[in-house]
Amino acid sequence: MKLPNRTHNDSPTGGEESNKVIKVHEEVGHSSNMIHRNETLEDRETHVEIAQAFDLLDFNNASKLTGHKFVMFKNEAALLELAVCNWALNLVAKKGFTAVTPPDLARQQIVDACGFQPRDDASQIYHLEGKNECLIGTAEIPLAGMYANEIVDKSRLTHKMVAFSHCFRAEAGRGQHSHGLYRLHQFSKVEMLGLTEGHTDDSEALLKEFVDIQEEIVQQLDLKYRILDMASEELGAAAYRKFDIEAWIPSKRSYGEICSASNCTSYQSRRLNINYFDGQNQ
Repeated sequence: MKLPNRTHNDSPTGGEESNKVIKVHEEVGHSSNMIHRNETLEDRETHVEIAQAFDLLDFNNASKLTGHKFVMFKNEAALLELAVCNWALNLVAKKGFTAVTPPDLARQQIVDACGFQPRDDASQIYHLEGKNECLIGTAEIPLAGMYANEIVDKSRLTHKMVAFSHCFRAEAGRGQHSHGLYRLHQFSKVEMLGLTEGHTDDSEALLKEFVDIQEEIVQQLDLKYRILDMASEELGAAAYRKFDIEAWIPSKRSYGEICSASNCTSYQSRRLNINYFDGQNQ
């Protein structure tokens, strides 16, 4: 259970510095002293500064209730979060995906089987004291867990799902890359997951489809972005290959991750005992 997946031959070897940029949509410069294209000085305001000006985010009262790295969305921000998630969910569902709203809890063995294991002494997962249950870190966990110990008919493959869920991460970050809405303990997310036949070509084709859909969403939001082929040390336990989409953030003068897509090959299905029947063999 502790062994990671294999790594794609084309994935860069190394850590974050080895991530490979494979596409840039609307090139931007990197000089901190320059304002690019139609950006103005106002574009350098952070999302936290904008939220304070219009009473959109409340970190202080959230901290009173729960502690550091939680937030309350307020006024137009609360409506916007729900609207964006609903828009993305509908966009993907119309492409033949089954829409799901899963539970926020999963059994520990399901979480482990999906490959969510801490890389250090600090656990990523919130455990419920005295119970064999955890708060999910991503909808990927219940979507994959739906089919644990199941035999899926081949005629249903490739089976694609999309879910909206709350996500919980115990390892909220610190420092400049964790400012504001970055690296929260709780956030909302729309997630895609698919089951394919047991051929790497099939799962690689689905990975490309996922990235294409993510690009479509980001382009409709009119964001400048780039796509990274993630290096081996950035893949986590389950991923065979992973692509991240990062959007250009004017206030930070840098890119930040907004989407991620992974091919987990048979890593999760073997641990969850998910099989398919082709009429002759399982």
